[in-house]
Parts: sequence; structure tokens; C-alpha cells
Amino acid sequence: MKTLAAVFAFGFALAACGPTPPGETNIRDVRVAIPDADPSFIDFVTPEQIIEPGQDAMFCTDIVYKGEETAFRDMKFLQGKFGHHVIVLATSKPKPEGTTYDCRSGASMADLQPFAIPTGAEFPQGYGSYLPTGTALVLQMHYLNTSSTPILVRDVVRLQKTPVANVQNWATAYATNDYGFKLPPGAIDVTSQFDCVIPQDLELLVLGGHMHENGASFKIEMGPNVQSLKTIYDVPAWKPEYRDTPPVNLFTTETLKVTKGTVFRTTCKWNNSTDREIEFPEEMCAAFASITGTRDPVTCFVGLTQK
Repeated sequence: MKTLAAVFAFGFALAACGPTPPGETNIRDVRVAIPDADPSFIDFVTPEQIIEPGQDAMFCTDIVYKGEETAFRDMKFLQGKFGHHVIVLATSKPKPEGTTYDCRSGASMADLQPFAIPTGAEFPQGYGSYLPTGTALVLQMHYLNTSSTPILVRDVVRLQKTPVANVQNWATAYATNDYGFKLPPGAIDVTSQFDCVIPQDLELLVLGGHMHENGASFKIEMGPNVQSLKTIYDVPAWKPEYRDTPPVNLFTTETLKVTKGTVFRTTCKWNNSTDREIEFPEEMCAAFASITGTRDPVTCFVGLTQK
């Protein structure tokens, strides 16, 4: 297991969606600089938002990729101070282009799938993710403003292009997520455990877990059935800094083969030292991976309320 910093591109800029409060002059500018245009990259730029002090905010913006068919092999996720993540999602039910909305609830995530997510490692040579013209996408940014002043934010996701003809092995994202857990006030050793069944043969390139500051431990097991599970990822003592830089397992030298029907079990454990209930997205229980053997992202979400 190796700890890597997960460094959290189509130029798409929108007007600020969060208006400046009347008389407000002490807004802290933590916007990410928009990179100079480069034909080797695709740049996705989020709308600007103002996040109030103490606010846990997650915004989604629908966009359409209008460039030529391409592939990408490296991803950079550029985010300002107080940022938790910025990612690119695919959507099966796109909203009008440019629509920006609060997507903190599980219901708002029902039609979204991971498309480009930070794993801390780029694809090996010869691997790439597919991006066809007209793909409906969603930019999602998550901020927790722990400062005493409002902040002005804007993030960038930068994808390094590679010709489709150069791709020998397609790679994409795999993600599991529990949207339905609740951590009672003062509770110790609260556990979420859920199983997913792999729908097709694939191979793992990168594997990691994701929780926040209340996390106590994280484990991923895998096997042909629930009676034959073996641990393939284990963080017995989760640390707060793993929220942004989680440990990851790399299989880029020799991929980990996974057959159709394999059981993939995610187990999260938390301690809630606060006097209030905690749930998604303040805390999370998610696994993320880069996989090969398919062009289409694979997901397994539980506790999700359909819209």
C-alpha cells in the first residue's frame, strides 16, 4: 500500500452563481487559475461560487463535451483552499447545459456516475479513457469553509488527451458509495458494510477508500462468494488527513484480475464525537478504483433515494 497525494480539461466558464452578499467586502479569493489554452489538454472549469463561513457546500453543473472524439490518460484536479474534491461525472438524465444546483443529497446523485475522479495515479502507457463528442457531463465541487470569512471558489479539471488510435487498453472508473448511513451523536464504532457484485470481467489498476475526519477504519474484501472473501485493501487506523490523501493500492505493474460475479465488500467504521447526527456528505463511505477491460464506468451505490 502506498500513500499518494490525490491532486485534486474544453474551456467552459460560467458567470458566478453565488451573488456577493450586500455590503460584503471581505471575501477571500481562493479561485484556481484557469490554465492557458493548450491543444494537448481539455480543461473543464466550474462556475464561481461564494461559500459562507462554516458552510459545507457541494455544487453540480451540467455541461456537454463538444470537442472531437478523443481519449485521455492523465487527470489533474485543481482546487483551492478548503476544497474537498472536484470531479467529473457522467449523467443519464442531463439538465439544460449550464444548470448549476445543490447536489448534497443522495437523491441528487441518483442519475450520476463517476467519469474522471482522482485516484493519485495516472494510467500506464497504452491505457486511456474514452470521451466521445456530445457526452453529457456534470462538474461537481465540494467545499467545507472552515474559515471565518466567505470564500470565492472556482476549480479546474484538466485531462491530458491521447489519440483514440493510441489506446491499447481502455480504462475507466469504478466506485462504490453508501448514501444511507447515519452516525448518532456520540456513537463509537458505527459500521457500514455493503456488498457489490462485479457485473463483468475486469482488471484493477488502482484501488482506494474514502472517508472523512470521523473515520476509524476502512476495509475492502473480494471473493467469489461471501464465504470466501479476502482482504485486498485495509486501513485499520484511518487518519483525518486521509480525507484528501488516502492510501491507495497500485496494480499498474500487474493488474488484479476480477471475474464477473465476484463479491466486492466495503466496510467503513466511524466514531462520532459530536453532539449531532452525521450523514452523507459530511461523512462518506466510498471505494474508488481505476479499472480496465471496459470503456464504461462501473458503480455500486446503496442507500440511494431515487428522485
